[in-house]
Amino acid sequence: MAYKPLVKAKADAVASDLQRRLIRARREAARKVMEIQDRAKLATHAAERERLYGEVSAIYRELASGADKMLRSGIDEAAKTGHARAVEEIRDKGGRVRASVAKFSETRARSYLSLITPENSTSLVATFTDKMATEDVRALRVAFLDTFRQSQLEGWTAREIHKRLQGTWDSIARNMEGNRFIDSA
Repeated sequence: MAYKPLVKAKADAVASDLQRRLIRARREAARKVMEIQDRAKLATHAAERERLYGEVSAIYRELASGADKMLRSGIDEAAKTGHARAVEEIRDKGGRVRASVAKFSETRARSYLSLITPENSTSLVATFTDKMATEDVRALRVAFLDTFRQSQLEGWTAREIHKRLQGTWDSIARNMEGNRFIDSA
């Protein structure tokens, strides 16, 4: 039973690393928002805003890619650990194991994983990061639209629009620095 604490410790380490990666990515996205909103043309140039939305999405795609590599190596390690435990449990009374069972097959383990997550499927983490990117970009777009609509009603100057948008995006950026996964399930 020495495997259980070891597996739990490794799972906790992976979860902790994923959490740190998530926080880093969200802070980077928030930094991008703060950086680009200082430009006066943000309020009047859709191309600038679209570039920002693309950069925020790219940060989350990079997070998903890095996390997937880490998770896949963790899955490989878990498969080896599980196999070793199974072999230990099926030893006969003499302490022997059939040769066909004793050897770990990385190819077989990868084939099982490919049934769960085929190479052409969405990444393991993308389900979460795509949702987070969509939510963050949607919040930025809604903030712009609300600010622009209000400016039309009240007749604000471009400078006033920029200041209001900057204030709204500041609060969104502070919220983006959090460490939560958004899961539609």
